[in-house]
Amino acid sequence: MAETPQSTPPAQELPASDRVLQLLMEKLMDERGIHIETIFCALGALSGFGCQMAIREGLIKTGKVTEGDALVEVVTTSNEVFYFGEFLNEPLLSVAPGRISVLSLILAATEAAGGKMFPDIENIVLKTADTCGTPEFYEMNLPKDHQPHITPLEALRRFWPECQAVLEAANTDPIHWGWIIAQAAQTLIVQGKAVLEPEMAAKIVMEAAIPMSKMSPAAVLRA
Repeated sequence: MAETPQSTPPAQELPASDRVLQLLMEKLMDERGIHIETIFCALGALSGFGCQMAIREGLIKTGKVTEGDALVEVVTTSNEVFYFGEFLNEPLLSVAPGRISVLSLILAATEAAGGKMFPDIENIVLKTADTCGTPEFYEMNLPKDHQPHITPLEALRRFWPECQAVLEAANTDPIHWGWIIAQAAQTLIVQGKAVLEPEMAAKIVMEAAIPMSKMSPAAVLRA
């Protein structure tokens, strides 16, 4: 668990990914600085959910594909709604040559920062599927001393509306939203490697990104 002070130039001078990072730094800054595990949790949650919103805004809303074809809706016994499917897995998890995904961006940053081990993605994916509709779905499998101060769902509810506004103000293509937020995480993994090991940073990002990519927008954006 670590605190790190940060400062950035005015948002209008920054690319979209840095604007997102600045937004979160401003929101999460306190008198001790920024709790780095918490900002990685937020970046992971936003990047994962951003992949689903990219599909909704960039493909479904534009009529390029129907919601039923793009996303598989799952309603649990607890009456919660989640979304799965290959359309979502591709921008989130693909590591195929020449393809971009949240995972590929995070792995590249981890390696660039000197990381030698990568998150167990299969384990996170299986846990996400197995715990849908239970309290465990919202919990992160992290050591006690690396737990963020907020849950991924809390991060989404607090920061997604402003994050989306930042991305729209930067005139970004919605289809790139998840990746742009992952690029913000890339920057912090490299810049923050002396504060938090890149392997742990990557694990936090993906522990948040994978389950939050499945969240129903109605559950995230509710008042």
